[in-house]
Amino acid sequence: MSPTVIFIIFTFFIIFLIIILNSFSKSARAKRQEALAKLAVERCIQIINESLEIISKTKNLSTLISRYDTILDNIDKLIKIAEDHNCLDFMEPPPQVLKEKISADRNDKLKKFILDQVDFEIAKAKAITRPSSKISTLDKAIVKILEGKRLISDKEILKVLDDKEAEIRRLIGEFQNK
Repeated sequence: MSPTVIFIIFTFFIIFLIIILNSFSKSARAKRQEALAKLAVERCIQIINESLEIISKTKNLSTLISRYDTILDNIDKLIKIAEDHNCLDFMEPPPQVLKEKISADRNDKLKKFILDQVDFEIAKAKAITRPSSKISTLDKAIVKILEGKRLISDKEILKVLDDKEAEIRRLIGEFQNK
């Protein structure tokens, strides 16, 4: 055999070997990426579950909001992982549906949380006999509303808070005039 033929056969052999090794490398790389994605999914789900537990127990508005934000951030990570690995239905419910549900739940829970605290302060103020103490307690309710307005951007909730604030200011006016 001529050196040229040997060189061509050797070159094809090397190219074939590189292709084979590269396919094995891609397979190993894909398995590694799949394992990392699985770990990321497990961690996101763990963070979501821990946040849901904290939400169910918290009495602090800032904690409630930050935990919902944490959940939504982790759902976004799950959506990205699902898109990257072309498996949008890897969990039930799918991450997109879960995000919509959590977003709706967030708004309902925030509104209820704030209004429950404000209604508690109003009921407490109505039970107090001294006008100055009533006003002081109603001022606490207004502070809770203002905190809610500062932390919330949902227009529907803001409207409810505005209405509740107007009600409290009317009550303060009544107590000041007695």
